[in-house]
Order: sequence, then structure tokens, then C-alpha cells
Amino acid sequence: MIMINQKTSVLLFYFVISFLSINIASAQQQTLKGKVVNKDKLPVEFVHATLLKNDTVFVERIATDSLGTFLFKAEKGNYRLILEQFGTEYFNQHLVLNQDIDLGEIEIDESVILEEIVVSSYRKLIKREVDRLVFDVGNSPHHEGTNLTEILKITPGVSVVNNNVSIIGKSETQIMINNRLTTIPSGGLTNFLNSISSDDIKTIEVITNPPSQYDSEGNYGLINIIYKKRENLWSSRLHSAYTQTTYSAISGGGNLAYYKNNLSITLDINGKKGYEGVRESSIIEYPSQLWNGITTRKDRKDYLSSRLSLQYDATDKITIGGQYVGGIATPNIKDNSRTQITNTFSELDSLVLAGGNNIRENFNHSLNAFTIIKMDTLGRTLNIDLDYLKFDEKQNRDFHTRTILADGNEGDNFSISNNYSHQDINIYSIKADFVHPIKQFSINYGGKISYIDNNNSISFTDLTTGTPISGLNQSDRFQYKENTQSLYFSIAHKLNSVWNFKAGMRYENTNTEGVSITLNQTNKNHYYKFFPSLYTTYTPNNNNTYSFSYGKRIQRPRFWEINPFRWYVNDYYYSEGNPFLQPAFVDNFELNHIYKGVLTTILFMSITDNGFGQMPLIDPNTNVVTLTRQNYFKKYNYGIGVVYQYQKSTWFNSFLHTQVYYSDTEFNNDIDESLIGNEQNGFTYTLTNNNSFILNKSKTLFADLSLWYSSPNNSGLHRQESRYSASLGVRALFMDKKLQIAANVYDIFKTSNPDIITTYNGGLRRIANVYNDNRYFNLSVSYNFGNQKIRSVKRQGGNDEESRRL
Repeated sequence: MIMINQKTSVLLFYFVISFLSINIASAQQQTLKGKVVNKDKLPVEFVHATLLKNDTVFVERIATDSLGTFLFKAEKGNYRLILEQFGTEYFNQHLVLNQDIDLGEIEIDESVILEEIVVSSYRKLIKREVDRLVFDVGNSPHHEGTNLTEILKITPGVSVVNNNVSIIGKSETQIMINNRLTTIPSGGLTNFLNSISSDDIKTIEVITNPPSQYDSEGNYGLINIIYKKRENLWSSRLHSAYTQTTYSAISGGGNLAYYKNNLSITLDINGKKGYEGVRESSIIEYPSQLWNGITTRKDRKDYLSSRLSLQYDATDKITIGGQYVGGIATPNIKDNSRTQITNTFSELDSLVLAGGNNIRENFNHSLNAFTIIKMDTLGRTLNIDLDYLKFDEKQNRDFHTRTILADGNEGDNFSISNNYSHQDINIYSIKADFVHPIKQFSINYGGKISYIDNNNSISFTDLTTGTPISGLNQSDRFQYKENTQSLYFSIAHKLNSVWNFKAGMRYENTNTEGVSITLNQTNKNHYYKFFPSLYTTYTPNNNNTYSFSYGKRIQRPRFWEINPFRWYVNDYYYSEGNPFLQPAFVDNFELNHIYKGVLTTILFMSITDNGFGQMPLIDPNTNVVTLTRQNYFKKYNYGIGVVYQYQKSTWFNSFLHTQVYYSDTEFNNDIDESLIGNEQNGFTYTLTNNNSFILNKSKTLFADLSLWYSSPNNSGLHRQESRYSASLGVRALFMDKKLQIAANVYDIFKTSNPDIITTYNGGLRRIANVYNDNRYFNLSVSYNFGNQKIRSVKRQGGNDEESRRL
């Protein structure tokens, strides 16, 4: 408890210092303001106003707002005020600031369209559209010389913890590129995000409630990455990195984009080779015994992924193209475990020793072909997609268990076994999307048909005697088929400059069939659902934007969650999938307020019905622990998130994010609470602070300091203790900013892995902790060559919903 208090004190001290530093940096005495207008007396936005002390010392640089106004706060003294735009100086005057000064209207000859202005770093970075929040990366003063992962850390409503990207109030997050979902092979998301240069990104859109045109699958939000405008040239980027955790690993890759006349070709290749260490601890408090287990693992992280995209404008109205995404991975695992069993007097009863070697190989291939037809000059468009995806994975695990008694003799339960699993998934889909504007209304409608064929075979073999003995009760062939048809419609209308509306409806009809060959058992399920969505924004003035959104989602089990393969740690501990899991349904509500483009407040609520998740079951008679997955709860989440971006300094930028939410879980009536215990409910709060520093005038040397904290969390079956993490990085740009070298240290104090406590009725309690090598050092190098303005086009395929379940 003392350690927790010390950690909390350090964190609170850090955040207090951060806020005080910001307040001190902002402390001023006198104001200097004015308004820039054109010859027609209309306000001019995005004029650069620079304040110099004693004519030479830089104080601050800002841009005029939508009313043409600017305002400085500074100490008394002699200053020079300069107004300029596109390198043209309109105003240059010496001022003595010994009291508040209002310069009134300053007239300039403004003849440039505002949308073409290359604005300064002080332009509003956040704006609200009817169904999404838009973060203007291209105008952030601290976006140069980094990658997409680092930019996501300062994106409002987005959290990046241990390389896991999430959105406030969402259990999952999907990445889109230029409005098209990406299919990232297993294990490749981090390397993929790191491979994208922040200099290529124009905006990031955060979609917390996806509109009806997107699949209803998953309680996820979307992050849409919008690239800068393409040109008829080419570009390329090479990157590599060395990572040191418990073990070492190397990663790297490159991308090439060619855009000439009507043809677009993009190629991405990424890979990784190396290992990570994992340490799992499990303490189970039985009424008469204490089982204290430690498992150490060496996880292989080898993978290779590629993406090839082609797009050709056949005519001015027809575009055709295709995309291939594929990857192969060999995430083998070697593990050893040691469980110490003691009685109530802390006297040794026995030791259970176990070890295993899991050889795993998977590959996936995804093919997409598409056609885009512009039907007229009014904006009517038809999009057609054909998709095929294949995923194949084999697992072969050998493991052994032995018991050593307190007197040093061998116990009776020595065993050697083998588990084998083969999963083969084929997915087919076709979809059509229509864009049909009618006067002041924007209408979208379309449909999709998908078919999934999932075949699993598992076997268990006892090798203890030297003669293989098949375990018929633990071997099976399981076939799962899913057929879904969907239709959708949406309509959007901007009533005036203040109100904006959008509404949609999606209908999905699903038939599933699960067949166990060994058990000669068939389970069929048919369900159809409507998934409404609603959005509205209210913008009473330039400083405030309010928005509300609602969306209904379906959360289907991932394919590995319905795979009945058993993973044995020892004879007393194993995990398995559940082929009979049913989907969960989620209702999401969100109320959002943006103030002056820098302060965002989010109120959210989600209701999950028929929710499923991991359930650790303990048999007090045999002491066997089974980690399985079941539909067992209804869950309510209520919360508030506040995001503030400090950007008043030319060399320092700070992103502050806090979130408080309450989790309320109700177990289903058919769940035996005497076996699993009572619901764990309560409040949780999180704090995140990401700081960026520009260390020289040429903007070629940067530093980053990140810190996050999460309080104890009660949810469902479990209580998760507090955790926090600090990370530090530096990066430098060379050769006209084409070469980047960066060094980062993550989770410096090794404090990001919390204890998870599960309490059962009958006096049983389990305390688990999994450390996934979150503390590591990363040294990376990247080089950009070719023309930096060319950008690739990524295609959203029809199988993206289904591929997320791999």
C-alpha cells in the first residue's frame, strides 16, 4: 500500500508541476489586441501576428481568428508588432506597452482565398463535423519528424498505451486510410503505424459511432487517416528499428508510391524478427492451500506482411482497381512454469513443474477488386467491391507436467502430452454503395452479402507411456458457417450554419451453423437486427460546438474465441475457446463539446447486452483452473473525458487527457454466482500527459515525454489494480529532413502491468499478473526519398468486418 501511495504522489506531483508550468508560462500583465479587415471591412482570418520585445527578442506568434482578431498578453516594455501573410508584410510598428492597447481595425489588401492559406501552427487544430471529430495534423507545430503512432498520442479522444490504440469509451479501434478500412496482418499494427511519416498526414478523423454505411460488427471506433494531396510523381520511405526488451528484435520495411496520369501503384512491405519475454504469475487461495505459480515465456515475434494496391482511371467516370494484402507469421512460444503449493501454515506441500513448446504458423491472403462509377455531374456515385480472404493457422504444442513432493520424491501425476490444432477460414463477400445527393440532402444507401466457412480440427495425444494414446474426449472437428445479408440507408442535411443532422439505419440478417463432428452435434442460430444511427451538431458561435451521437452495434466472437483448442500450462491449468458463443449487442451514446478548438469534453454511455468474455473457473475439488469464454453479463459504462491541448509556445506542446467512468455489470440469471462470485463494479479514472519539445530553431531536434496513470478498476468478474508508465524519446532530422534517427525508452519504471484479482464465493481468490515486456528501448532510422507529396490510396474491402475477427 505504501508503494501505491508513493507512486500516486509522484504522479500527482508531476501533473501539478505540469499545470503550474503552463500557468506560469501564461502569466502576463498587459494586453495588446486588434482586428484585421480587408477593403470591404470583412475580417481576415489566418494573418500571422508576431510580437518582438526590444525589436529583436521573439515573444509570441499567433494567427487571427475567424473574426480577424488577435490578442497578446505580455509584461510592460518596448515591443514591435508585425502582421504578415504569405511572406507579405502588411504592418510593422513599434509600441510601448505600459497599459492595455486596442489598435482597433487594421486594414490590409487581402486577395488570397482563405482555403489556400498555409496557416501557422496556431490555427485551431480541432473541429467537429456531424459524425466525426477532425484533428488538423498538418497545422500542428510539433508534427514534423515523427510517425503516426506519436501523432495518435496527441489526437483528442485517442489513447495509446503499450502500443495499443483505443478511443474513449470503445473496446476496439480500427484504422482507415483515406476513408478506406485497412486489413493489418496479425502482429503488424505497430510496425505499420510507425512506417507512416507524420509529414504525410493532413488530418486524423475520430469516428466514435460509425455511420450506417460501415459494418455494424464490433463495439469499435474508427480512426481515419487523411493523407495530403497527391501529385503525378513518386515517393518512397525505408525504415528499420532495433528493439531491446528481455530479448532483442529487429524490424523494418518500406513503402513505394507511384502516381502517374491515370495509374496509381502502391507497395508496402513490413517485417519483424526476434523475441519478447512474458512473465505470468498466478496466486490461488484455496480454503486449505495456497497455489503460487510463475510462468516464464519466450515468444517469437517473426512476421512478414505486404500490401499491393493498383488503381486505374479508365475514363473520367470509371475507376477500376484491386488490392492484395498478405502475411505470414511464426509466433512460436516456449514456456516453463513452477507452482508452489503450501498449506495454511505456509508449509510446503509440493511443487508442480511444467514446460511446453508451441509451434505456431499462420498466413493470410486478402484479395479485393473494385469499380467506382460516377453516374453524373451531380455527385451520384456507385462503388462495387468483390472480396476473398483466406486465413490458415496450425498449432502444435508439446507439454509435460511433473510433481515434486515436500520430501523430494516424485509425485504420481507425471505426464507428457501433445495438442494439435488446424484452423482454416475462407471468407467471401460482395457489396455495393450508392452516393445519391438530392438538392440539399446527402443520401447514401447500399448492401452487402458475406459468407464465412471456418473449419477447425483439434487433437489431444497422451505420450506419457511412450506409446501415443489419443484422447477422444479432447479431440474434435468443428465446422462453423456464417451467412450475413445487410442493407443500409443514411441521410444528412445541413439546416443552416448552426444546425447539422445525419441519420441512418442498417439491417443485418445472419444465419450461423456450428457442427461438432466428434460429438455429432449441430447448433444453428438465426437472428436479424436493425442498427440505427443518429448525429446532430449545434454551433452557436465560433468558440463552441456541441454534438450528440447514437449508434447500435453487434459484437460477434472472434474466430479464435470459438476455436475449442485447449492450451495447457500444466495438468491443473488450461484455456480454451467456446464454439457456442453468441454475439453481444451494444448501444452507444455520446455528447461532445469543443471549446475554441483546444478543449474537448465528452460524455459517454454504453450498454452491452449478452456480453461475453474470459471466465476463469476453479474446481475446488480437483483444483483445476479453466479459462473459458462465455456469454454471462449485461454491462453499463458511464463516463466523462476531458482533453486539453496547450499550444501557445513555439517550442513546447502539451496534451492533457483525463477520463472518469463507472462500470456496472449484471450477471445473467443462468450464471452460477456461487462458482464465480459477485459482480465487481466501481469508478475508474485515467490521466495522460504527452509533451513535445522543439529543441532548436531549425526544427530538426525534438524530444517527447509521456506519462499515463490508471486507477484501480472494478469491472465484471475482476478488480484491476493501479498502474502507470513513463516514456521518453528524442529524434533528429538530417539531410533536408529526409533522414530521421530516433531513440525511445518506454515504460521506464516497469509499472504498466497491474495485478488482476478475481474473488469467488466459498473463500477462493485468484491474483494474476501478466508482464508483456512493456519496458523496452527502441532505436529507429527512416529515410524518405522521391517526391514527398505523392500519397497512396488504400481500399476498404468488403471483408474488413470479418477479417477483424481473426
